[in-house]
Amino acid sequence: MERLELPDGGWWDWEIMSWSSGCLRLAADTDLTYHHGLELVFRDVSYVACPSLFHHPWFRAPTGAERAHVRRYVGDRPAVLVAFDIDGPGPLPCLIAADRVEVVAGTVYRYHRADLKPGERLADWLAPS
Repeated sequence: MERLELPDGGWWDWEIMSWSSGCLRLAADTDLTYHHGLELVFRDVSYVACPSLFHHPWFRAPTGAERAHVRRYVGDRPAVLVAFDIDGPGPLPCLIAADRVEVVAGTVYRYHRADLKPGERLADWLAPS
């Protein structure tokens, strides 16, 4: 994968929503307080270099040096290598290597809500009320 394509939207705020059993789930929206509208779900993750919370990422193709760096740690060429830069005092390069990635769009509420419409759901950490 050369460059991750995202659906149109204001994907400004990002966070690692969960990471367990080789599955890394990033959530994004304009504000993550009450909901998010986009998830990137990485399966069989082999390498991660990014903060747990970040803003305004620029997704791009990984450089040759980044590919070589990940290959040294992973031991093989990953099926998916996603590269992006984030704001800070200067651009901070970030990398995630995995066997596959899914782009999941839809509203995910971060609070209990009973009147869910098609395409909406509650965050995984909310137990049914």
